[in-house]
Amino acid sequence: MKIGIDLDGVLYDTLNYILTRAEIYDLEINGGGIVDPDHIQVKHRYNWDEKYYHEFLDTYLLEIEKTAPLMAYAKEIFQKLKDDGHELISITARGLVDENEIELTKKILERDGIKFDKIFFAVPKKLEVCKAENVDVMIDDYFKTIDDISENGIKCLYFCDLVNRKCKHENVTEVQNWGEIYKNIKKIAQK
Repeated sequence: MKIGIDLDGVLYDTLNYILTRAEIYDLEINGGGIVDPDHIQVKHRYNWDEKYYHEFLDTYLLEIEKTAPLMAYAKEIFQKLKDDGHELISITARGLVDENEIELTKKILERDGIKFDKIFFAVPKKLEVCKAENVDVMIDDYFKTIDDISENGIKCLYFCDLVNRKCKHENVTEVQNWGEIYKNIKKIAQK
């Protein structure tokens, strides 16, 4: 099967680092605290104006991406999926905010021994890439991406946590770790 994999919040534990740094930053700018606790994007979570949002990204995004570790057992399960014969394709928004993210990400993936069959950077709407690449399953943590892809007939594993909204669609299975990802990929592959 062809499996699409998001990086931030799926392969890398970036979300926890972003949320922690955002909480500190909001205090530093005397912000109003969390306004929308269910929103995954910090701009909306804290209702920051463009100035503060861009200052946050310019100051902390690359540092966070360099620092955030792989999710627990992600590397081992990634390798099992490759050994099982699946084609693994990264479809990520990295590169949309800062073009330096692309080279940084290539170095991080090399450092961590992660070798995708293909990588698509700076993708704001992942459905088009999923369709063009004939992706069988997409693994992502952003509910809008999951909604868009699942409604177009592609199976999705929704890597959700307490921040993420629930997605109810027959093509969506919620997962919270890489063990669950592996179990569900095996089930889908057997059908």
